[in-house]
Amino acid sequence: MFEKEIVVTHDAGLHARPATMIVKIAMQYDSCEVYMIKDKDEANAKSIMSVLGLGISNGTKLLVRAEGVNETEVVERICKLIETDFDKDKNAL
Repeated sequence: MFEKEIVVTHDAGLHARPATMIVKIAMQYDSCEVYMIKDKDEANAKSIMSVLGLGISNGTKLLVRAEGVNETEVVERICKLIETDFDKDKNAL
C-alpha cells in the first residue's frame, strides 16, 4: 500500500472535468485499487460518482491511496495532476 496526502488548490475544487481526469488515470491500473479519502469519507478513484460525492473544494486535504501493482506510480500521477491544478499536461495523463 502507498499513500500520499495532498491539498487541492484549484479555485473551483474538484468538479466534473478534473474528476474525470483522475478517474481516467486510475482506470489505467487494472491490478491496483485506488482510493481518495477526505476526512473519514473514502471514494473509489475509478468511479466518477464516488469521486464527485466527496465534495472536494479548494483547500481540501486529500489522502490518495493505492494498493496493488504500480501503486506508487498511480498515486504520484494523481497527485501531480492535482498539484498542477489539473493542467492538461500530457505527461500527467
